[in-house]
Amino acid sequence: MIPTHPGRAAKAQETGRVFLEADSVATSLVAGRMVSELVNARFSQGTTELHADRARDEGNDLVLFRGNVVIVEAADSVFADQVRYDRKTGIGLAEGNVVLTDGNVRLSAPSARHHTLTGETFFSETVRFEDSLGVLLAERGLFSKRSDRAHFAGRVWLERSDVRIGADSLSVLPGADTAWATGRVGVVLVDTAGTDTARIFADSLHRDGSTGVTNVVGRILVARFEAEPPDTLLIAAERARFGGARMTAVDSVVVANESGALRSDSMIVIDAEPGIRNREQRFFGGVQAWYEGVQVTSDSLLATSHDDSGVPGAGSVTDSLKAYGQVFVARQAAGAGGRIDQMKGRFLEAVTREGDLSSMRLFPNAEVILYVHDAESERMLAFDALSDTVFVAFEGGEPSEVLFLGETAGTEYTENLFEQVRDLPGYLWVPQRRPDRERLRDRMRGLAAERIDGRKRQE
Repeated sequence: MIPTHPGRAAKAQETGRVFLEADSVATSLVAGRMVSELVNARFSQGTTELHADRARDEGNDLVLFRGNVVIVEAADSVFADQVRYDRKTGIGLAEGNVVLTDGNVRLSAPSARHHTLTGETFFSETVRFEDSLGVLLAERGLFSKRSDRAHFAGRVWLERSDVRIGADSLSVLPGADTAWATGRVGVVLVDTAGTDTARIFADSLHRDGSTGVTNVVGRILVARFEAEPPDTLLIAAERARFGGARMTAVDSVVVANESGALRSDSMIVIDAEPGIRNREQRFFGGVQAWYEGVQVTSDSLLATSHDDSGVPGAGSVTDSLKAYGQVFVARQAAGAGGRIDQMKGRFLEAVTREGDLSSMRLFPNAEVILYVHDAESERMLAFDALSDTVFVAFEGGEPSEVLFLGETAGTEYTENLFEQVRDLPGYLWVPQRRPDRERLRDRMRGLAAERIDGRKRQE
């Protein structure tokens, strides 16, 4: 070290590619080591430059910089109240109002550890990340210039114009709208007015900004909020994919809303207009659906919904259902001692209005067992029939008219002969399998409190 007087510029040290300069240097011997106090210090090592109001060279390769400290590496800058820098390892421990920026992103925290050799900065306390797309808050963070990724952990909450994401850990590509989230993931989708349109809960998530596709995996629950008329569509599955107007869910799919409930192996939802119940839903594999008291099973099912009121908010919605392959319809017949109406065919077409079943048609080679009340005799009768087509109209959830079209053959049973009626081949009646909508809603509320509301409070 070269002692100097205040106000006189001096080069304090030069060893290889390491330089430490100051306007003023004062040295003293402390515990056998030469310690230097520097004013307006400038330090450089390789591609790293560091500036501070004051510095203390402790004579053991550690330099403490204090006051308006700035570390500059290419386009990156780190600002802090003080930095303890190790010349051997290239690691700087920054404390007090730490900010890292490259002009495109900004990370701030009370303290951080910056590694000049790897270009990594570790934030061990509450960290705030900002880029052109939004803001992120977390308990810990790592920014890697080499991979140009930022990694965060601990009550992570990301806000962007169209989405909010909460997770135990999350990684982002700054400025690219791409993110990876794991651990108790909660997502809020919002429209241009800032209104929540859906919530998604899962174990992990990948949002790809280049394709606009989001994939979620593990114990998924989706809540889609309908505006016209108000309703919440709940979907549970193991894997799901969202992109544009399309959503795909696979593996143990469960669906429930105000008008019905369904189970299947997979589903596809296509929206014509976000927030309005104009959509097409396709279900595949082991389909079991419930509408009011009617159970429908089939190989696949197509459900289309549209608001046919012509007046937004009037709440007139028509659903049409088309089921394909091994279609079986069952419902508990009124006044028949718990017996089950049964209908089967290759295809089913049905219509519901405002959640109430309006009509259904089964064809071809439709087989039915129906229990009806004969108004004239005031007796219960049963019909076991085979017809080209069977049409059933409903009123108040009960059959109001039954039409057999085409060639028809069958048997009529009076009530004393009901025990002779045999179930149709493929008979299935499992009302206990119907998804519990209220239980799904309770699960959604619990997840929202933990994964969304519990993380938003740190903003």
